[in-house]
Amino acid sequence: DVFRLAVIFWLMISALAMSEERPSFSITEFGAVADDDKADTEALQKAIDKAAEVRGTVRVPAGRFILGNIRLRSGIRLVLEQGATLQGSTDWRDYGPGRWTDSLFLGEEITDLTIEGSGSIDGADCERPGGEEGFRGPHGIRLVRSSDVTIRDVTLMRTGNYAIICWECKNVGVKGVKVRGGHDGVHAQACQNFEIVDCDFRTGDDCIAGCDNENFAVRGCQINSSCNGFRLGCVHLLVENCQFWGPGEYPHRITLRQSKPRTNMLSGFVHFAPTDRNPKLPSDDWLVRNCTMKNVDRVYSYDF
Repeated sequence: DVFRLAVIFWLMISALAMSEERPSFSITEFGAVADDDKADTEALQKAIDKAAEVRGTVRVPAGRFILGNIRLRSGIRLVLEQGATLQGSTDWRDYGPGRWTDSLFLGEEITDLTIEGSGSIDGADCERPGGEEGFRGPHGIRLVRSSDVTIRDVTLMRTGNYAIICWECKNVGVKGVKVRGGHDGVHAQACQNFEIVDCDFRTGDDCIAGCDNENFAVRGCQINSSCNGFRLGCVHLLVENCQFWGPGEYPHRITLRQSKPRTNMLSGFVHFAPTDRNPKLPSDDWLVRNCTMKNVDRVYSYDF
C-alpha cells in the first residue's frame, strides 16, 4: 500500500544519506610528515578543527606521527589507516601543565565522535616525575561529559596512564579495540550506557575499572591483566562470552621498579565501590555468564 511504499522510500533515502562519504582531510595536507622526529601536533589539530566545521573525516596515513596534546571536536571521524601510528611525545610537558588529567587526546562536552581504523595510538610509556605513584604520565584518550562516542578497531599501547578514561559520559561504544601494556584499559567514572564488544585487553593494570556507572554490557572480550580483570562499580552490568587468563603478559606497572615485577592476575572481578571514592550509587544487578577463567587468583572479590 501507499504507506508501506512511503516507509520503504524513506528507509532508502536514509540509507543513501548515511552511506554518503563525509568530506575527508589527510593530516599530510596540513603539514604532517611521516617517520621524522618533528612533532605533528599542530597539523593534526588543524585537520581536526577543519573537519569539525563540516562534520568531516580526518585520515592518518601509514607512518609514524609524533604528537603532544590534541583536542577532539564534535562531529568528527578520525581514521587511522593500516600502518598508521600516532605516537605520543616522551616529554610530559607536551601534554599540559603536569596534571593528573593530562592526556594525548582530550574531548570535553563533545558529541558524535568516532575514532577507528587498524592503526595504533602509542603512548610511548611517557612518565611524569612526581605523577601518581611517582611516575604516571598522560592518559591516552580522555573524554569528559561527552556522548555518542565510538572507538573501534584501533590499538592503544604503552599509555602513560589509562588507555581510555571517560568521566560522566554516556552512549559510548568500544568495539574491536586492542590494549597492550600501560595501565587501565577502560576506566569509566559516573558513566551511562556503555558497550564494550570484541575487545582484547592485555594490561599492566586493571582491564576495566571505575565506579558509579550504570548500564554496561561487555561481550566477547579477552581479559588478561597483572592486576584485575574488572575493578568496577556499576548498576546493571552484563558480562558474557569473555575469556580471562593470567599471568599478565605485561608486568604490573607499579612493581616494574622492583627486582621482581608482579604478573599474577589478582581477580577476575572486584565489586568496587570503596569509601575513599565517595560512591553515590550502589553497585548492583550483575549478570556474568558463559565466561572462562584460567590462572586467576580469585574469581570474585567484594570491596564496598
